[in-house]
Amino acid sequence: MSEPWWGHTISLFVAFSTGEGLNIQIIYFISTTFVPIGLVSWIAVYSINQPFILLFFLSVLITFLITGILFANSAIKSNDKESKLKGKILLLAILSYAVGSVWDGVFASTGSLLIVSRIILTISSVFFYYGFFLPNWMKRIILHSNRA
Repeated sequence: MSEPWWGHTISLFVAFSTGEGLNIQIIYFISTTFVPIGLVSWIAVYSINQPFILLFFLSVLITFLITGILFANSAIKSNDKESKLKGKILLLAILSYAVGSVWDGVFASTGSLLIVSRIILTISSVFFYYGFFLPNWMKRIILHSNRA
C-alpha cells in the first residue's frame, strides 16, 4: 500500500544525507517495482474477507502505538538530554502518525479532509526524521533554550 511513496522517501533521506536527492528515473523505479505485488495481494485479501483487513490494520496500528509509545517513553526517561528530546519528538511522530492514518482511512474519499490527513502524515514523517536523526542545528536551539 505504501510502495508508491518509497522512491520519494528514499530520495528525501538521500537528500538529507548528501545534499542531493535521487534522479527521477530511480525514484520511479523504486516507486513502481513493488506495486504489482502489493496490489495483487491487496485484491486477493480484499475480495476474500473485508473484516479481516480491518482487523489486520487495527492490530498493526495498535501494535505500532504500544511499542512506539514504550520506545519513546524509554528514551524520555533517559538521563541524556538529547535522548529525552528525541523521545519527545518520537512520541509526537507516533501519535501524529496514528491520528493521520486513522483519519486517512476514515475520510479517504473526501477531498479537503484527505488533504488534512496527508498533511498530518507528512508532519509525522518529519517528526520521525527529527526523532531518529536530530539535526545539530535543532539540537543547539532546543537544548540551549531549555538551559535558560
